[in-house]
Amino acid sequence: MKNQLVIYYVDDDADDLRIMVKAGESKGYIVTTFNSGIALLNELYQTPRKPDIIFLDEYMPIMTGTDVLGEIRKTDNLKDIPAIIFTGSSQHYLIDSYLESGANHIIEKPTSIEAYKDILDDVANIEWSKYRPNEQDLNTD
Repeated sequence: MKNQLVIYYVDDDADDLRIMVKAGESKGYIVTTFNSGIALLNELYQTPRKPDIIFLDEYMPIMTGTDVLGEIRKTDNLKDIPAIIFTGSSQHYLIDSYLESGANHIIEKPTSIEAYKDILDDVANIEWSKYRPNEQDLNTD
């Protein structure tokens, strides 16, 4: 994937947003953060430039990551943007529901800046047009 990866990340936790920005910038990526799904959707609907990848925290008030993903997937000019759900739960029925909702990948929410960097390295090298997740690929240990 290109060096100037543009990442959008939505999370209601300010600390997680700051960590993602630091991790992304250390890799040379452009990271734009949003503290709600509504703010992310407003940006996506209003700006012609689209991100290369969207990270969605699943557990947020008002709109969950899955709710936001549903809106993205039903919008023609947004539906093909790779979207990754960050979750604290690795229960199989939840993973299946995330994939059915249109998530391209599900990752257990990281707890350190190094873990964020590793995740960014991993997703930056995925060829999203060909990628189909399977149980072994999902980072939800």
